[in-house]
Amino acid sequence: MPETTIGEKIRKQRAIHHLERNDLSKLVDCHIDTVEGWEKNNVPPKIYNIEKMCMLFNVQAEYFHEYYGTVKEGAYVKKILVYKNKNKLSYKQLGILLGISESTIKRIISKKLILSFKLFYKLKDGHIL
Repeated sequence: MPETTIGEKIRKQRAIHHLERNDLSKLVDCHIDTVEGWEKNNVPPKIYNIEKMCMLFNVQAEYFHEYYGTVKEGAYVKKILVYKNKNKLSYKQLGILLGISESTIKRIISKKLILSFKLFYKLKDGHIL
């Protein structure tokens, strides 16, 4: 079974562990339609769902996607701050550069807001991560 997408990886792990969608939805405490959305790559799982699947399937967060490992480790905060300080940017300037508000960047830095997939890719594309 190929596993190039998050959905394919979830399907593969379900198959390995002999779980139906309904079983997985109960184990990670979500609706069966949510699992279907993940498997069809319509919506990415939230980090807390990934953490539950990591424990269930005995895999690392990075197995599903590097984004999850980055968010789980929290290393992105240090990298963002290093980039900000190295380039002598204010939070406002960094926010403008990333297309987000100053308050959003501060909430991400303080881990009050989880880094989104979209912002993760902006940070990667901008060589900040």
